[in-house]
Amino acid sequence: PSFWNETWPVQTPALSPALSPALSPFNFPWIIPDSPALTPAASPIDYPWIPISSPSAHWSPALTPSSWFFPAPTLWRPITKNQVFILKIPDEESETGIFEEVGRIPDLGKEHETITAVRYFNEISYAVTFERTDPFYVLNLTDPSNPAVLGELNVTGFSSYLHSINSNNTKLVAVGEETDASGFSLGIQLTLFDASDPKNPKVMDRHNVETDFDTWSHTSVQWDYKSFRYVSLGEETGILILPLYVGSWPDPTQGFDGFVVFDIGEGKITPRFNISHAAGDQYFDCYYNAHLAQRSLVFNGNVTTMKGHTVVATDLTTGQRTWELQLMKPDSTADCVFW
Repeated sequence: PSFWNETWPVQTPALSPALSPALSPFNFPWIIPDSPALTPAASPIDYPWIPISSPSAHWSPALTPSSWFFPAPTLWRPITKNQVFILKIPDEESETGIFEEVGRIPDLGKEHETITAVRYFNEISYAVTFERTDPFYVLNLTDPSNPAVLGELNVTGFSSYLHSINSNNTKLVAVGEETDASGFSLGIQLTLFDASDPKNPKVMDRHNVETDFDTWSHTSVQWDYKSFRYVSLGEETGILILPLYVGSWPDPTQGFDGFVVFDIGEGKITPRFNISHAAGDQYFDCYYNAHLAQRSLVFNGNVTTMKGHTVVATDLTTGQRTWELQLMKPDSTADCVFW
């Protein structure tokens, strides 16, 4: 198993002396201590763990280059510590049933990074941590009592799910997000990793679904691996099928809600076609709470995709829709669920 822990050292940013009656002494907006400029959020969030140096004051926090107002409130910033443990499973005759630690990697990643993805393959494992960049790690688990990091690769963005595409598990396709230099998410990204040389992993190819600041995207693969579908067509060759949602701030009707299909081969990620499950003007419509999980099934050259309240069958070769099923929606808007 892999874990991350947090501790909370003290940081004291400089604050503007502006007073705001809307904020109680223990009511602070969302605060990022490292940000060069902090402004109040629209809805203050309670943080009972933030000690206030002056209980009678009400703050409208703004970080400034130097502190001319004293005393300033004390903030707590988490420091993460990522660890990989190897545990021995107790046998049936064990009286305690307690897992015994065999070995561990005590410090994986850098300060403030958290684990976003891990994949184990017998004696080799891969892990991804993230704060502003995506360190991709190759872990050697050959000796359970002495696991170690073999290689590391730093790239932008981060991965949420890793999937092997060859028999010896040295080539992987990753689903995650691209980010800018500050760690701000730009959109869904696919990456092909090559760990044939475990001490020197590299990126073979990357594909960004979108990186426009006026749009946003997400896929359920990031939290539900069963929505991921990879159809192997041979060693390091296959078809990748993912659910995808893309929203647009300027024009919601230009968004996308459905599945995307990619070809994986020769170290490249190539878009094949999209499968739409809802028109743009339906995104803010009424949805029934009994919705379908996001899944795809491949049979006889067709892919059947399920999402929300629709089931769609598509020819994998031509991308043509062969049939679709629209499920019932509620008669009353009182039963609607909006998302």
